[in-house]
Amino acid sequence: MTTEIISTPNAGEWVIHAPQLTPEDSWFDHQYWLDQGRLLGASSGRGSAWMVKSPQGKWMLRHYFRGGLPARIIRDRYVWQGLDKTRAVAEWRLLQRMSEQGLPVPQPVAARVQKKGLFYTADILMQFVPHEQTFTRFLNSAAASSELTTWKKVGHAIGQLHGHGYFHADLNAHNILLSKDLAWLIDFDRGRYLGESQGVQMTDSQPERTLLTPWQRDNLKRLRRSIHKVTAASKTPQGTSQSISPQALDAGWTALMEAYHQSRDEAMHKFMRKTVHSTEPQP
Repeated sequence: MTTEIISTPNAGEWVIHAPQLTPEDSWFDHQYWLDQGRLLGASSGRGSAWMVKSPQGKWMLRHYFRGGLPARIIRDRYVWQGLDKTRAVAEWRLLQRMSEQGLPVPQPVAARVQKKGLFYTADILMQFVPHEQTFTRFLNSAAASSELTTWKKVGHAIGQLHGHGYFHADLNAHNILLSKDLAWLIDFDRGRYLGESQGVQMTDSQPERTLLTPWQRDNLKRLRRSIHKVTAASKTPQGTSQSISPQALDAGWTALMEAYHQSRDEAMHKFMRKTVHSTEPQP
């Protein structure tokens, strides 16, 4: 079954989307949504993301911006190496695959690539993820010291991601959204699929828990650095304050990792059982 359509509305322009959708070029321009009175809000990071109200529901529109020193020279342009290697197409396909597997990520709507000489610019539209707060906001609240269930939700979501073989290039507290029942992972620019079976060993046709793979370990280290950064002590008029004590931080991280391992192992066990059954001789 076809899961994507790539159209060329203009010369040097490509749009990738699901077959049931017919995107308009104006959808990728936040000014269009503002003029329609359908621009609901914006958030700033490296660049900007805009929440818009489409006839199909709330979407997030994001323009691709560079980070670091290159951003000072070519803020939103990337070297053209072919359509399949553009960031927007790669992220759209990754999100589509993860969404089909039921992972807690935004459903992609459409992505646009515009080639200009040796460079290209890009935009992506995704379904808005209904949420109550970011993980960053939770960490800076009193609840971070007592609500271990939230830490477990985060661990469960990351475990699902890793157990299915997906790498998040920027796993930090800002890219985790919290709803009542789930933690959602967002911003998969430069994310990759690395394969479900990595790190799994077989014993009597059943996988056993193994140590983290290098990329999983690095992903979690990045998240922990982010947690320490957003909860670091800061100077206030009353002195030094910290949103969460070191002891509570350790307890939260332990709860996160316990849920992570359980979720990761369940996902890998499911994959390995499926692999074993698919290779068994049929009667």
